[in-house]
Amino acid sequence: AAMVYTEVTERAALVWGMLLLLGAAVCGGVLVRQCGTEMLLYGGVAAAAIGLYVLPRLSASDLPLGEALSGSAMGGALTCAAFRAQSGYFTAELLYLCIPCVVTVGCIMLANNTSDIEKDREGGRRTLPVCIGRRGAQILLRGAIVAAAFGTAAITLARFPEGAAALPVMAASLMLDGRIRRLYCLPVDPEHRKNSMAAVLGAHSRIICCYTASVLLAALGSK
Repeated sequence: AAMVYTEVTERAALVWGMLLLLGAAVCGGVLVRQCGTEMLLYGGVAAAAIGLYVLPRLSASDLPLGEALSGSAMGGALTCAAFRAQSGYFTAELLYLCIPCVVTVGCIMLANNTSDIEKDREGGRRTLPVCIGRRGAQILLRGAIVAAAFGTAAITLARFPEGAAALPVMAASLMLDGRIRRLYCLPVDPEHRKNSMAAVLGAHSRIICCYTASVLLAALGSK
């Protein structure tokens, strides 16, 4: 989208992307040195996700897998890696505690692909929105955001009840944001791309920030 809508050249995008990957590799090396070789497992998951997304004949970006892949990798695997690096251990409970982040990160990809249906269809890409159509993709996107909010509330009440005070803040912030309300009124298409992406990013940040606040309140309350 940056290349198409802001005239970033392919060469500049490639150089910047490679620099980011190089910086990530350096950071990964530091983490492995500090936290042990187990961190290589998370790096392997990330490398596999990148490979599936960009390698010829394996490109998941051309299939209805991008949302699940990006949500699982960036919302799940990276969250687990951060927890492991900071706490020193891993627990299977993390797999469901990461669900709000997995879903909301997937929504970002879904909003982007829904806006690009026509371009992707012309290019022969069979993304999820191309397969289910704009109407189906919009229903899925809007439903996923609502499900993420209610799922976050359910996890908080079940696992971090002392942090429930953050839930009304989450609900109010989601309902009062005009961009998020417009997401449920306006189509998710190229003309409304900026509003759609801003709405989904806003929903993601509000849900995850309030989720984090609930965990923090629960941790402080248990001391």
